[in-house]
Amino acid sequence: MAAMMFIRKGAESAALWSTGDILSQLVTTYTDGRDAGIPSSSASASSSSLVASFRAKYDPMRTGRAALYSFFIFTPIATRWYATLLRWFPEQNAKTVIKRVICDQIVFGTNINACYFICMPLLEGKPERIRPLLQDVWIPATLRGWCWWAPVQMCNLYLTPPKYWMLVINSAAIPWTCFLAYANSKKAGAS
Repeated sequence: MAAMMFIRKGAESAALWSTGDILSQLVTTYTDGRDAGIPSSSASASSSSLVASFRAKYDPMRTGRAALYSFFIFTPIATRWYATLLRWFPEQNAKTVIKRVICDQIVFGTNINACYFICMPLLEGKPERIRPLLQDVWIPATLRGWCWWAPVQMCNLYLTPPKYWMLVINSAAIPWTCFLAYANSKKAGAS
């Protein structure tokens, strides 16, 4: 039973993180084309050139790495973390939820972002990228994460039953994963 729940949560997470990575690659393709001065004379010509450019640039291995990270690293850590958070702060009131969110952002958010910026270069086979990512991207990403995740988690940890917390987190992670993947790839391009 527990193994099936892990597989379900892991697959759910992998699918949603993959979606975030694909969106990140699509955004990157769009902004690279726009910055290169590609004319957009008509909507259909513009969208077909975007699709063609995306197909040429799409990196399925990068999406696969996002899926692997979310399935095997993020989901087990997050599942245990939120069970621990509920054990530490079992009451369901506004004061307790604020404590949960502060603890979540400072302890979990900070460390899971560092974990991402360590694991992704390892999965890429480029461990030399870890130090620059941690020095240049990790803290700004964590600060931005607090702006995104604190409101999300205030709603999630107060309004959602605990058994659905991971589903809400994974759903809210689509734009966040898009941002992380974008930040990771932009730093890769600068290296």
